[in-house]
Amino acid sequence: MYNYLKYLLFILVVVFGLFSKSFSYFEDKMYCEISKSKIVISLDAKKNHTCNVYIRYIETQMKKTYKDILVIQKYIDQKQDLGYWKPLKDDKVDLLNLLQNMRLNILSHMKTFESNLFETSKKYFLDSISDYQKNLDNSLETLLVLEDSSAAKYVSLLQQQLGIIERISQATTFKQLDVYIQRYVYLKNQLLWK
Repeated sequence: MYNYLKYLLFILVVVFGLFSKSFSYFEDKMYCEISKSKIVISLDAKKNHTCNVYIRYIETQMKKTYKDILVIQKYIDQKQDLGYWKPLKDDKVDLLNLLQNMRLNILSHMKTFESNLFETSKKYFLDSISDYQKNLDNSLETLLVLEDSSAAKYVSLLQQQLGIIERISQATTFKQLDVYIQRYVYLKNQLLWK
């Protein structure tokens, strides 16, 4: 039984250690609406509390439950009233597992929401600049055919901008996307002045 508690402690340390780290760009801006049958994640501040509030509450309850299990295990180890303590411990372990499942479910929904938001945002941005990208491609082709040395700097800017658009399409995180879009805006402004 003592090995079981060691294993449980190890799992809790790993889970809290790995999953309590920030994984989300919008982590503090996601709001949860939680019912018995579903979890709805949104960026709407009018919806209940941030998801992190729910996660912190569940983690607090998990820690309390784990401490209860340790106290109960001491009574079991001392062979005190086993008919009372063993079922109580089983109930606490079940509660701990339920809390952990709830926590992981919320984290999973948050991650899915952010992933969907990221892909939709990226697609929308790329769709909105598709005509601009075509114009850049046409301008680059025209300038490369002319082989005009005075346009070398402009050609370089066009190539950089097309490269940034390609990087935007390949971005995998909001952080990358943010950096690439800032560079895109900078280069677009540079191209306007040439």
